[in-house]
Amino acid sequence: MKKVILTLVAVATMGIANAQLFVGGNLGFGMQSGTNETTRSGVTATVDQPKTIAWEVTPKIGFQMDKMLFGVAFGVNGEKTITKDVDVTGDEYTEKFFGWEVCPFFRYNAFEFGNFALFCELQVPISGGKYSAKYENDGTTLENKNAGKPFSFGVQVVPGLNYALSDHLNFDVYVDLLAIGFNMQKFTDEDPDSSDKDVTKTTNFWAGVYSLPQAITLGFNYKF
Repeated sequence: MKKVILTLVAVATMGIANAQLFVGGNLGFGMQSGTNETTRSGVTATVDQPKTIAWEVTPKIGFQMDKMLFGVAFGVNGEKTITKDVDVTGDEYTEKFFGWEVCPFFRYNAFEFGNFALFCELQVPISGGKYSAKYENDGTTLENKNAGKPFSFGVQVVPGLNYALSDHLNFDVYVDLLAIGFNMQKFTDEDPDSSDKDVTKTTNFWAGVYSLPQAITLGFNYKF
């Protein structure tokens, strides 16, 4: 038994010694907006849909061993949604979100051809954040800086394409539209005028983009 353990330790040590350290990160940006146009009795009305802008910045560090990569990413992200009331001039509702995420990951480059590689990445995101909201109308502003606190844990598989620009620099394209996974979320909603607090827990199984911000995420890795 002792020899088996020593052999496994030796193999693991050799693997780590041959692994390449890399640093990198992902950048994501998305925007959603539009208009609805209706015509009744010869009169056409145009209504603006809610406008959402979202972004994420996620640096990461890890090791690469042949076709396998493993490591952890640390990220921040934000989202802003503006909704205008079509019946009241100047009436506007703005919701903002700022969050954080820690995400261990494991990637396998399934197919390699030239400088390109198709990969599949298993991710375990753990995230949290805080919402704030503001209502404005005719010079009146109502603001709630604590409009809800989400916390979530999930597992997801995301495919993507890697391009090796050189022996050290690689670029990644994550195709979030083809991702699958599940997510467990707890949302805490506190009343700003009292000590009342509502906690909602949900579990989601999904395929494709779980929530805006983006359908494609860009990233890069630099191997030492």
